[in-house]
Amino acid sequence: MTRNVYADYAATTPLCLPARRAMHDAFDIYGNPSSLHYAGAEARKLVEKARSKVAKAINAEPDEIYFTSGATEANIWVLSAFSTVKSNVEHSSMEYGRRGGIVGLESDHLGIVPSKPVIDLTFIDTMSILWVNNEVGTVQDMKSLASWATNSADKLFHTDATQAVGHISVDVRETGVDLLSMSAHKFGGPKGIGALFVRRGVDILPMLHGGHQEAGKRAGTENVIGIAGMGAAIEWATNNLDKSVPYLTKLRDILIDGILSILGTELTGHPTQRSPSIASFVFRGIDGQALVLALDERGVCASSGSACSEGQVGVSHVLKAMGYTEETGRGSLRLSIGWDTTEADVRYVIRAVKESVEELRK
Repeated sequence: MTRNVYADYAATTPLCLPARRAMHDAFDIYGNPSSLHYAGAEARKLVEKARSKVAKAINAEPDEIYFTSGATEANIWVLSAFSTVKSNVEHSSMEYGRRGGIVGLESDHLGIVPSKPVIDLTFIDTMSILWVNNEVGTVQDMKSLASWATNSADKLFHTDATQAVGHISVDVRETGVDLLSMSAHKFGGPKGIGALFVRRGVDILPMLHGGHQEAGKRAGTENVIGIAGMGAAIEWATNNLDKSVPYLTKLRDILIDGILSILGTELTGHPTQRSPSIASFVFRGIDGQALVLALDERGVCASSGSACSEGQVGVSHVLKAMGYTEETGRGSLRLSIGWDTTEADVRYVIRAVKESVEELRK
């Protein structure tokens, strides 16, 4: 019997109930946050309340949070402001920027970046490493990496924490990161809103000129409804980590064991040092795009590589960096689960993948 199972949480999550409620209430807050009258004050209060929630979720201060349209914008902001060296397994948005984006930090076959990389940092301001890889789910040792960058190399340290915030514990003070990007729609919030954490004392050039918004760093009237939803979602997600992490880890491991029972299948990324919600594989003799379509016919939503690289022909840069060949890497599949996923859903996905692989290999 066919059922619908959403297994693409890493691409985007459903809107959680607290975010939905917060956004519904914000529709009536129509004032411009920059206006001096009471309607503007109401909107400003809503924005600052959400800013405080975002800051609290990562152990930052409210004045260290700058709202953006998402992590992609936040990443490009960092690349535009600083000369940056990055790893070879970053999100595709890190390919841009007028000053930075030098690939110099190489990962191993599991997607792990060494905590003490050997590299010339003479003309570099910032090091940037993805906290949780969006394609294979590998989690980096942020504390060691940030410590080496800031203490040994005397550089700023940036991380794209899009797949980390709301999924695992994120503490900017404990890890020592200087800059951190995030997107609301990865942890139950709305699309089109995100934030950049900038540690106090770090002087960053404005992203957009023309207005005083976001402490003069990002001009333009704030997305009040989106910001309200983001604040509610991040509070909800981080407050539930004690329950969600063990629950999702258990389901993820069932999923991995089930998929690996298929002959010619390999888990990609670190076997244990990985996101509780992401499982990724390569299948010998299978085209990943064809597998995604076959799963869709069985009611399962999944991805081949990251959502931002869909439509591209060939192996993702992440799998190439990890040493996968063009032939092997083409058979990639990413399955990602979330708070609404049940064990019955996972069992169905396993069966659907087995049937789809068997069908395609015939």
